[in-house]
Amino acid sequence: MNKPRELSQQGDKRSEPEKDREVQRLNKVIEVLMNRAEHASSLQGSAFNLFQTAIVLEEEVQRRTEQLEVALQDNKKMTRALQQAKDQMDAEMSQRMQAQKELELVNLKLAALNITDQLTNLVNRRGLDELLYAEWLRAISSGRRLGIGMVDIDNFKLYNDSYGHLAGDECLRRVAEALQQSLRQEDLVARYGGEEFTMVLPGANITVAMQVAERARSVVEALAIPHTSVAPGVVTVSIGVASEAPGPGKTAKKLLDTADKALYRAKSEGRNCVRASG
Repeated sequence: MNKPRELSQQGDKRSEPEKDREVQRLNKVIEVLMNRAEHASSLQGSAFNLFQTAIVLEEEVQRRTEQLEVALQDNKKMTRALQQAKDQMDAEMSQRMQAQKELELVNLKLAALNITDQLTNLVNRRGLDELLYAEWLRAISSGRRLGIGMVDIDNFKLYNDSYGHLAGDECLRRVAEALQQSLRQEDLVARYGGEEFTMVLPGANITVAMQVAERARSVVEALAIPHTSVAPGVVTVSIGVASEAPGPGKTAKKLLDTADKALYRAKSEGRNCVRASG
C-alpha cells in the first residue's frame, strides 16, 4: 500500500520553488480564463443592452417620424387655409378697388354734368364762371393778358320761328362745334346761355383775340346752315372781343362786360362781324 505513494513521491522530483512557480502559473491561467469568461459575459450583456437600445431608438424614430408626418399634414392644411384666406382677401381688395374706381368715375361724370351743357356738350355758365375766375388768377400769377370773345347767333329767334325748335337745337350744336374747331389749343368756348357763347382766350392780346374771333365767324358762315329769312341766307354770328391784363380795379367780370359791349356794337353795326372794345 505504501509503495505507490513512494512512487508518486519519487516521480515528482521538482524542487519546492519550482512547484510554487507552477502553482502561480496555473493560478494565472485560471485567472485569465476567469477574466475571459467575465469579459465574454460582459460582452453578451453589452450586446443585449445594445439590442434593447436599438429597439428603443427604432421605436423613438418611428414615433418621431409619425409626429413629423402629422405636423407636415397640419402644416399643409394651414398653408392651404392661409392661401385661401389670402386669395379671398385679394379678391375682396380687388373688388373694393374696382368699386372705388367706379365711384370716382361716377363722381367725375356727375361733376362734369354739373358744368356741362347737355345740348352742346360745352362748358355751361356755371363752369364758365369757375373757369374764368381760374384763368384770371392764372393771368395775375403769370402777368399775361386774358382775352374774351362774346358770340351771338344772328337772328336766332327768327330762325326758331321759321324752322322749329328741333332745328334750332341742331343749329346750336353745329355752331358750338364750329366755334371749338376755330380755337387755339389753349382756348375754350362755353355756352353762356340761349344762343350766346363765350370764348376764353388765355394770353391773347386784342390783335390775337380779333384773329381768333374772325376765324370763328368765318367757319360758322361756311357751315351754310340755311336761314333764308335774312341776308346772307345762312346762319351767321356776331362777336365782340376784349383783352385785359390784370391790375388794380380790374376783374374778370369787368372784362366779360367789356366784351359784351363790343358784341352789342357788332350787332348794331350790321351783324356777321367782329368788333373790339373801345
